[in-house]
Amino acid sequence: MTDASTITEFKKRKLILQQAVTYYEISRGTGFTTNIEKQETDLTPEMLASGDWKTKKFKVYNFEAKGVPPPAGHLHPLMKVNYYVYS
Repeated sequence: MTDASTITEFKKRKLILQQAVTYYEISRGTGFTTNIEKQETDLTPEMLASGDWKTKKFKVYNFEAKGVPPPAGHLHPLMKVNYYVYS
């Protein structure tokens, strides 16, 4: 490699730029699989009666999610004309 004096000399002349490089190493975890299973969203009486609910995977509900905002009203007809004429 190069010594520190060479690096500082190159920095003075603006021939090199020192940057930090971040990298990540990814590996397969214990639950990795290539099979995609459809998760159940509802618990039905049939599942309870047969006992299938014990082996099924259920989708996690997000109770903190905000719903779709309701529509906020309409423009007055004269405002629509004004919008289309002047834009």
